[in-house]
Parts: sequence; structure tokens; C-alpha cells
Amino acid sequence: MHNRVIDLIRESQAKKRIPKSELRSIEAREQYYVETIQDHQELMPDLRVLLGESITESFSKFSRLEKQTFLQMLDRQGSSQQFSAAARNAFDRCRKKFYDTVD
Repeated sequence: MHNRVIDLIRESQAKKRIPKSELRSIEAREQYYVETIQDHQELMPDLRVLLGESITESFSKFSRLEKQTFLQMLDRQGSSQQFSAAARNAFDRCRKKFYDTVD
């Protein structure tokens, strides 16, 4: 036991383990934390999983036309005004099925 204590003291005092500058808390530089460390996508991982499951479940309930329309809407950038009335109606049905699944 005595040797282990000496080993721990030696390790903690080793020159290679002594910081070159004063240590500061992450909270002291909050903006640095926000810009470099914080993962905004993982703030609520449980919600992300639930949404993923809801999308998968909803997608399985879509008709063939709804699936095609949904994928086209996701693939294209811009507003839904570029699509035909039938495509917008199919997408609205997709949206309703998704919200029904989430509730």
C-alpha cells in the first residue's frame, strides 16, 4: 500500500502532467464551449429517437403516391407551391398521418 501511495504522488508531480498554463473552467469561457464542444443535435437524444421512430412508423402507413411525394418534397428545396395540387394534397395527408402517429 505504501508503495502505491508513493507511485500516485510521483505520477501527480511528473513534469509532463503539470499544465503549462493556469487551468480554467469551461464555464469561464461559455462562448468557447458553445462554439466548439456543445453538440446542439444531441441536446435531447431521447426526443430525436422518438421522432425517428414516428417518421418510420408514419412512412409505413403512407400510400405509394404519398411515399413518392414525401420523398420528392424532402429531396427538393423550395416551397410546396412548385408541386401540383395532387402532390400538395398527398403531402398534407402525410403530414396528418405523421402528427397522428406522434400524438
